[in-house]
Amino acid sequence: MEYSEADAFRDKLKSYGRSPRDNMYKLIAETGIDYHSTKLTGTERKFIKDVLRISGLECEAKQCFHNSQFFLYTALNVLSRYPEIELTYIEGFITYIDMPIPIHHGWLLMNDKVVDLTITQEEYDTNIDDLEDRVIGRIPEDMIYLGIPIMSEDIVELIETTSGTHTILEDFRKETRHIRQKYYRTPVR
Repeated sequence: MEYSEADAFRDKLKSYGRSPRDNMYKLIAETGIDYHSTKLTGTERKFIKDVLRISGLECEAKQCFHNSQFFLYTALNVLSRYPEIELTYIEGFITYIDMPIPIHHGWLLMNDKVVDLTITQEEYDTNIDDLEDRVIGRIPEDMIYLGIPIMSEDIVELIETTSGTHTILEDFRKETRHIRQKYYRTPVR
């Protein structure tokens, strides 16, 4: 098997070890999935537009956990109208191949396609108003998305317990750290 850019990124994550995130780096390096994607279908774009309209979510920069988790939380009430849509929150790291610094990040996976409501790209091809420049569907060739799926019920519990959104994998709050701990004991694949 050929050594890929994602393999190099995994090795880089394993080399980090002097921060409180040691376990998260190791977890993602060892169990994270290297996500690839293609363009969305018309139905998938319509679903995103419907959820954004219902939620009022503005998809602000530097708010990846909020953007993705709140979108999923709202989408759970709309999914029954879209039986062909599967939606999962993913948490892990993204990086740019020419600057392989791990960026802790949250995004969505819809029908095995990346939906990143936060990161912008140079190409404008989503056909979704106000999100034309986001990484939705096709991932730029110079980026790597490496993460693990987080169960929807954990996102619901997080939001309903804390009345907010934030990282799952680095959550040490007393009332929600049990959610974080699930992924370190038995990582989801």
